Order: sequence, then structure tokens, then C-alpha cells
Amino acid sequence: MKFLEARLGYGKGQPIMSDEEFDALRGQLRSNNSVVSAQGPRCSIRTRKLYSDAQYDIARMTALNVPAVLLLLGFVFAIDDVTGFEITQVRQRFLRAQKRGWKGGARPHGWVAWL
Repeated sequence: MKFLEARLGYGKGQPIMSDEEFDALRGQLRSNNSVVSAQGPRCSIRTRKLYSDAQYDIARMTALNVPAVLLLLGFVFAIDDVTGFEITQVRQRFLRAQKRGWKGGARPHGWVAWL
């Protein structure tokens, strides 16, 4: 509460603490990962740079993306099973073509190399 009161007082032109005390309090709150002291993204018009105190969270990104990937793969393999397309056979043919020396690009000798 003291931090918020100090910010409001400074904004009104009536600071309740010195700049050094405010900076120390903000540093303490930031070290404790307090949401109150987070500033969010901000832009500098003069230098045209974007500043942010946000951090990349690999666990959250994984938690958000894994269910979508699993759902998509389940859908693809369900379609594969229903239609009889058999993705695994296409993959095996691709691997056989690579063993024969095909590295991508134009296919050697047309579609015969896939069989």
C-alpha cells in the first residue's frame, strides 16, 4: 500500500517519501516479483525503442501449446485412419528415397523413386 500511496502522491505533486526511498521500495518489490511494481511494456518516442520488464516463461508456453499440438495430431491420425491414407507408409517411402540419395528438391526419375 505504501508503494501505491507514494506513486499517487508523486503524481499529484505531493511526494510522501524521497526518491531514494521510493527506488529502494520498488527494488524490494521487484525482487519479490510483486505485481504492483511491474511496469509493463512502454515505448520511447525519441529513441523508438520498446521497454518491458516481462519475462519469457517456457513452462507457460509449453502448457499453452502442448494441448493444441496433441489435438491436431489426434485429428490428423484420425483422418488417416478413416481415409486409409496411411501417413506411415508415405513416411517410409520418403525415408527409402533418402537412403537412395535423394536429398530434397527435384525427385529422381519422377514418381518411380517413391515406389
